[in-house]
Amino acid sequence: MYKASPLFVVHNNGSISFVNTADNTMHTAGVSSTASTLIAKVIQQNDIPYFIGKQKIYSIVNNEIKEIYQSKKSIFDVEILRDTFYISEKETQTSAYLFKLKSTKDFNELEEKETVTYPRIISEQKKSIDQKSNNSSILDNETISNPLDFVSDSSYQAIGNSYNEIQEYSPGDTYLHPGVDLFGDYLQNVHSVKSGYVKAVLTTSGAYHWRVAIANQNTSDSSQGYLYAHLEENLIPVTVGDTVAEGEVIGQLVDFPVTGFVHCHFARVVDEGMQWSGSWWTFDNPLVYMENFRDTTAPVFEEVIVGSKFGFRNILNKEYISSSSITGKVDIVSKVYDQMNTFWKVDVHKTGYSILKKGTTDSVVYSTNAFNFNMFNDTYFSGPYIQDIINTMYARDASCMSTGNYNERTFYHILSNSNGDDSITGIDSTLYFDSEMYPNGEYKLKVWAEDAAGNRTVDSMDFFIDNFVGINSNKKSAFSVYPNPAKEMVYIKNNSGKPSKLKLYNFAGIELQEIEMKEMNTSINLQGYPAGVYFLKLTSDQQHSEVKKLLVR
Repeated sequence: MYKASPLFVVHNNGSISFVNTADNTMHTAGVSSTASTLIAKVIQQNDIPYFIGKQKIYSIVNNEIKEIYQSKKSIFDVEILRDTFYISEKETQTSAYLFKLKSTKDFNELEEKETVTYPRIISEQKKSIDQKSNNSSILDNETISNPLDFVSDSSYQAIGNSYNEIQEYSPGDTYLHPGVDLFGDYLQNVHSVKSGYVKAVLTTSGAYHWRVAIANQNTSDSSQGYLYAHLEENLIPVTVGDTVAEGEVIGQLVDFPVTGFVHCHFARVVDEGMQWSGSWWTFDNPLVYMENFRDTTAPVFEEVIVGSKFGFRNILNKEYISSSSITGKVDIVSKVYDQMNTFWKVDVHKTGYSILKKGTTDSVVYSTNAFNFNMFNDTYFSGPYIQDIINTMYARDASCMSTGNYNERTFYHILSNSNGDDSITGIDSTLYFDSEMYPNGEYKLKVWAEDAAGNRTVDSMDFFIDNFVGINSNKKSAFSVYPNPAKEMVYIKNNSGKPSKLKLYNFAGIELQEIEMKEMNTSINLQGYPAGVYFLKLTSDQQHSEVKKLLVR
C-alpha cells in the first residue's frame, strides 16, 4: 500500500493513474515503472495517462509505461487544449529564465510557438555589525534573512500573525498558526532564504494560497526547508525539482482578498520524499533566526479580569477567585499581546513567572519558564497535537476566551500549565499552582513576556494565600517527619489517628509518590531523588490536610 499521492488522475472507467512520490514510480492499469527523471505532474487525454517529468514525458504504450518525449532543457509545464499538447520548456541562465512554448498532437512533430524571457533575480544580503550576531551563537539552528526584505541589514518588518498563535476564523475551529505572516505589497518579490531544492509548488485553497516549499538537501529522506505562501500562481518561475540559490526570487505576493493583509506566510518546515505534498511539520519561530529582523516594541499585559492584572482560576470549576484569598489548586492566567511594526496584535514568543514571599526583602520561592512558542506544529495535516497544545496553553472559558481572527485577538495564557521547557506534553496539561504547598501569607506574582526580537516586559501583582490548614498552622500537627533534613530514608508518623493519604511532591508541585497510610507509621526511600526541597502532604479526609517541607540532602 502506498501513502496518499498528490499526483494522480481518475479515468472515466474509475481507474486511477498515479505516481508514488516516495520512490518516483508510475502506476496505471496494473502496470508500474520507475521514472529516470522526477515526475511532477499527471494528466490524461481520452483515458490515456501522461506522466510529466523534469526532462521526459511517459505514457502507456503496448501495455507498458514508456518514454514518449525527451527535452533538451527542462519541462516547466504541460497542458492539453483541444487535443493539442502545449509544452513549456525552461532554460535557466545566469540572469534570466528562457521559456519556450511548443505544441504537438502526437509527440512526433512539434511546432515552436513562442519564446519568453523572464528575469532571474538573485540578491545578496548586506552584512552589518548591527546584525543579531550576539544571538546567533546561542541559537540551535541556522540563521536566515527576511524573504521580503532580503538585502537590508535592518528590516523593521510588520508582522500580521506570529508563530503558534491561536487562530479561530470560524467559531470553534481553532488551530495554531503554522508560521509567521510578513506584510508586504502586491507583486512584491519573495526571496529564497537559503539555497536548496524545490519540493512543492501547490495550492491548499484556490488562487490566493499558492506556495513554494524548498528543502535544504536534495534527498528523499527527511530534510529541513522553508515554506513561502500566498504567491501569484502565474508568476512562480520555479517548479518541483529545480535548484534555487540563496536570495533568488521564487515568486511575487498575490493580492490577498482581505484589505490590508497582503502577506507572505513564511515557515520553517520538515518533510520527506522526492517531492512534498503539503503535509509537513513546522517548527521554530523563524523571526528568532531572522538576522536582519528588527522590532523595538515590547509586549503589553492587560487585566485578566476587571481590577486584576492576573487571574487565579480554580482547576475544577474554572471559576476565577479573588487574589486576596487564594486557596487550594489554581491555574495562573495572564493576558498579553505584542505589536511588531504594525497595529495588528500578535502573541508573544516566551513567557514565565516567579512567586515571591513578601517581607522586608522579597524572596523568590518559585520561578519557572512557562511557554516557548518554538514547538512543533502539525496543523498542515490536521494532527491531534495542536488541539492538545491549545487546551494546555490557552484559557478558553466563559470569562477568558482566547481567540484570533481579523476582528478580535485575545491571548490568555495558562502559565501554570507548563514544566518550563519548549515542548508541550500530556504532563503539562495536568500541572497547576498548589497554594497548599506554601505557608499562608502575602506573596507577589511576577510575570514576564518576551517577543521574537528579544523585547521583554515584566509585570506583577500581590496575592494572599489563605488555606484552611497549611504549613503555617498553629494547631497540633497531624503528622511528624524525621529525620528532616533526610538523606536516604524519611519516616512519617500519623498523629491524626485516622486512615490517611500521604503524597510526596517536588518543589514544582509535581506529585512523585502516593501512600495509603492504614497504619500509623510509614517510610519513604529517598534514594534516587536529587537533593533539594520537597513537600509531604497528609490528607485525613476531604477537608483536612497538612503540608510539611522536607529537605533532601
